[in-house]
Amino acid sequence: MAEQDTNYNLNPSLQENCKADINKFCKNGKHDKNVLNGTMDCLKAAFKQFKLSDKCEKEMADILREQALDINLNPLLRAVCKTELETICQIDEHENIEECLKKALISKKIPTPMCQMEVANMIEESQADIQVDPPLQQACSLDLIKFCSEVPQGNGRHIRCLKEIIPKKLSSGCRDMLNKRLEMYENAAQHAPPKDLHQLYYQVVASPSKHYFFLVIFMMIGSIFVIGIFCGRVSRRHMLIKNK
Repeated sequence: MAEQDTNYNLNPSLQENCKADINKFCKNGKHDKNVLNGTMDCLKAAFKQFKLSDKCEKEMADILREQALDINLNPLLRAVCKTELETICQIDEHENIEECLKKALISKKIPTPMCQMEVANMIEESQADIQVDPPLQQACSLDLIKFCSEVPQGNGRHIRCLKEIIPKKLSSGCRDMLNKRLEMYENAAQHAPPKDLHQLYYQVVASPSKHYFFLVIFMMIGSIFVIGIFCGRVSRRHMLIKNK
């Protein structure tokens, strides 16, 4: 499994289930298809934006879940967070290294910028599918069966389902873990700037300050409109004087 995470050609399941998605999202030359890390970058980005086909989305969720349970299956994270793994989250002292890195990011204990970005991306990936977040899935397993059994997996549906449930109806363990995760999602967005308009829109809508953002945008558009009217009147007046 560790070898599969270093070479795309050694993962036939990923090739079979994500062939069309790889050709669609990873053919722009920015990613090396022969290296799984390169292919995974574009697939992860598409996974976070809910753009993958159902088969590929499930395959990616399985891979990311395995990486969440065993950091040895995530060579990119081990490379960019080498310092943090040696100082903050030693493998022999923490049962879940990924969880340790998430907490370290939120508490601003990660000094390496690349590690900050990768952990933030990891948090966003877990927001896209609860299967990718084993601690949250375990804490809310009974609640998912009770309230969200008819909700399909993927596209962040299970997490949205839990958020829509009245907090008092959720078990205490699930409620506490879900609140921590919602706070974590907001903090992670500060370290993972949007790569396109879709991500920008998603972050603005998900932000607790979205009303402020919309107010600023409305004021900017209004200012442009007023300036346009003023300039139009000045131009018209200038033309009338010139014609006279």
